[in-house]
Amino acid sequence: MMQRQVLINPLINLNVPFIPTTISFAITVIVANIDSEEHEMELSIKSKEGSKIIFSTGKTQISAPNGTDNLVANVDLRNIAVREAGEYVIFLNLDGAPNEDWSYVVNLDQK
Repeated sequence: MMQRQVLINPLINLNVPFIPTTISFAITVIVANIDSEEHEMELSIKSKEGSKIIFSTGKTQISAPNGTDNLVANVDLRNIAVREAGEYVIFLNLDGAPNEDWSYVVNLDQK
């Protein structure tokens, strides 16, 4: 006897904004000459023209380990929805002092 394979209630179309891990990147921030006290840090990615925020860590309390004067922070970002083409800026706010350092251009060729 042969068994029959049957497909029941197939999902014809699954519409998602992106496939997992296709829009992934990492940011490394190095802060030099920082003391080991508590600090307030916020890291965000903003559009250069409209200041639209596409990612933000929110305000976070951090501290450098005792005996060091540098702080390294790594942020691994996955599936960030960048819906508009344009120039984007990495923005670091440490203890109320804003720092804008690196920018990148995103081209969207949607068909």
